[in-house]
Amino acid sequence: MANKYASYTVRLNWKTDLDLIAMFKHPDFNFAKFMRMAIVAFVRGDDDFYIIPPERKCDVGYLDNVEVHFRLNYETESDVIAFLTTVKKGQGCTFFKLVFRSYLKSFYSVSYTHLTLPTNSRV
Repeated sequence: MANKYASYTVRLNWKTDLDLIAMFKHPDFNFAKFMRMAIVAFVRGDDDFYIIPPERKCDVGYLDNVEVHFRLNYETESDVIAFLTTVKKGQGCTFFKLVFRSYLKSFYSVSYTHLTLPTNSRV
C-alpha cells in the first residue's frame, strides 16, 4: 500500500457553522483531533465518547469559511475508512459535521451570545 493514511477535508461555512468555526479557532481546542475521534467513535458505536466544548469564548476574528483536515490510518482504522466509502458523494462534509455535533456534551453557544462582529464582517 503506497499511502498509509486516508485524508479527509471538512468545510465549515461561516453562515451556518459559526459554532464549529469558533471551536476550530479556539486556541485550547484541537478541532481536527476531536473530529477524527468523533467519526471513529460513531463508526465503532462508542457510546461512552463525548466532546466537551471549550468553556470560554474566543474571538473568531474575520468570519470566513474554514477547512479542517484529518487523516485515518489504513492499518488501524480500516473499518472506519470502509464505512466512510458508503457516505453519498457530496454529503461527506454534512455527515462529518452531524456526527461531530452529536458527540458534543453540550451546545457550544458562547459564540452566539453577546457576539461582537469584527468591522470586516460580511454580516
